[in-house]
Amino acid sequence: MDFDGEVFLETESQHRAVLVLRGNPAALALYDDLPDTDPQVTGRAPIPMEPQSKQATTASQVVAQFIEQARAAIADEQPANALLLRGFQRHHAIPGLRERFGLKGLCIAEYPMYRGLSRLLGMDVAEPPTDLDGLLERFEQQFDEAHDFYFLHVKGTDSAGEDGDVTGGGDRSGRPA
Repeated sequence: MDFDGEVFLETESQHRAVLVLRGNPAALALYDDLPDTDPQVTGRAPIPMEPQSKQATTASQVVAQFIEQARAAIADEQPANALLLRGFQRHHAIPGLRERFGLKGLCIAEYPMYRGLSRLLGMDVAEPPTDLDGLLERFEQQFDEAHDFYFLHVKGTDSAGEDGDVTGGGDRSGRPA
């Protein structure tokens, strides 16, 4: 396929990365209507990349070609030998919290998704902590009059809730005990 643009992975944390497609938006037709390839079930093959609209055909083809190239490159690797993609979105500039409400916030979060969302909203983002104690230490160190509010994300609590672990059997990092 002839594509005038760039496609790359930007690593985030552990096994997670962001797939970035850059090019002429009109030529690439980067619409948000690309499906997830993650079947959300362990052991099931990835869902084939098919556009959900005619406008997304080119973007779908670019992503499908990238997936095939990646699959060939890591075919013999263990335990990971495929890419599972989800949450396709086109970048939309949005006004930040400072522009909309005159508020300056600080995000302290271990998980990269929350740091990224906070950046999109124009918040300051602290160096990520490695555990709950580190999160609280960063909050104490960075509590000041320069920020109107603080967003602290505790991954262990979040993970326990997602897993239905109402007793909190995991350790403070969110990993099972």
